[in-house]
Amino acid sequence: MYLTQIEERMLNGEYGEAVRKAMEILVRIGEALGAPRLIPVTSVHVSGISVNNIGVEGVELIEWFARNGARVLVKRATINPMGFDLDGIMPRDSREWALQLRLLNAFRNMGFSTMVTCTPYDAGNRPGRGEHIAWSESSAVLYANSVLGARTNREGGIVALAAGITGRIYLWGMHLDEERMPTHLIRIVVKDDVRNDLYSGVVGAIIGSVVDGIPLIDEGYRVDEAGVRNLLAAAGAWGSLPLIYLPGVTPDYRDARSRCDTCERLEIDDREIKDFIERVGGYADENVDAIFVGCPHVNTSVLDYIMNKLEKCGGTKIPFYVAVGGHVPREYVDKGLRLNIRVVRGTCMVVTELSRLGLESIATNSMKAAFYLPRRHGVQVKLGELDKLVSIACGAHGG
Repeated sequence: MYLTQIEERMLNGEYGEAVRKAMEILVRIGEALGAPRLIPVTSVHVSGISVNNIGVEGVELIEWFARNGARVLVKRATINPMGFDLDGIMPRDSREWALQLRLLNAFRNMGFSTMVTCTPYDAGNRPGRGEHIAWSESSAVLYANSVLGARTNREGGIVALAAGITGRIYLWGMHLDEERMPTHLIRIVVKDDVRNDLYSGVVGAIIGSVVDGIPLIDEGYRVDEAGVRNLLAAAGAWGSLPLIYLPGVTPDYRDARSRCDTCERLEIDDREIKDFIERVGGYADENVDAIFVGCPHVNTSVLDYIMNKLEKCGGTKIPFYVAVGGHVPREYVDKGLRLNIRVVRGTCMVVTELSRLGLESIATNSMKAAFYLPRRHGVQVKLGELDKLVSIACGAHGG
């Protein structure tokens, strides 16, 4: 791999041991992938922040970087949700919470924003079209490539950290025009009532399950922002896709569509969507232990919508968890408690230790959550669009 003089000095340790180790990580991986050189990045987002995932050894590794002088060299640097919410709404183990705080402090000392979220584009880390970045949260990677038009691979957390410390990433994959060309043309044939947030997520899950390449959804299928987020997050969880071309959303869609004449054709209809839901766990009803929304984190407009609906019916007796980023004001937490809504900032049901809540079944509108919750926590999942979940919550209260 070709290195500039500054990059060689980084690798030789002239900027400190932490920078040397970060550069070594990038060079070794880049050479293994056949990357010709490194390129500057303007933004990083690091996953693997929950101590439930990385343990003591992972925390000590991040602390080593911070202690040895690592500082971010990019404009925007953010981190993923952690294993506990910021406000103690969910149960905490005191030892693990102390470990989590150590990890947050290490990232803060390196210059990262600690507004822990899986939607960094809602928390000030919103790169522009064509920017080269290094992100490591699957749903955020898909959003960056597919909605913002930025360029990033699905990096590992330690790689994104190394990119932040050096300000560089290897030139490979989604950073190259030729690797972003569509390979599959997806035609969605559904009725108008099969375009809500849940069904959009199911479309993403199906695409993620069957496509090994770069899918392009054909004209005619349009969904709102919530649907886009659910679709992309589901595709990232159920598969390994870094980019989906969406009509009316992806900046380079027209050019990509013109280059898709030889793409492999696939079709998804409403029957396939409904069959997929049944295989995952079926439709939600009041016979669940809790309702969960916010995978990926919802923004304040969705949070306001949920609260206004539940306030009108007097709140809910079914525990209703809504996961949001750490940048969301604390006032939402307090208002939520009055309505029996648990607004959990900076975490989500996927990365927390769910066994502390004693839940066996959860209703959700998130196909990303539907992938991880049974596999990580052994929880039964039932599915419903957001309005259905709110209706169940209101009905349980007698409203």
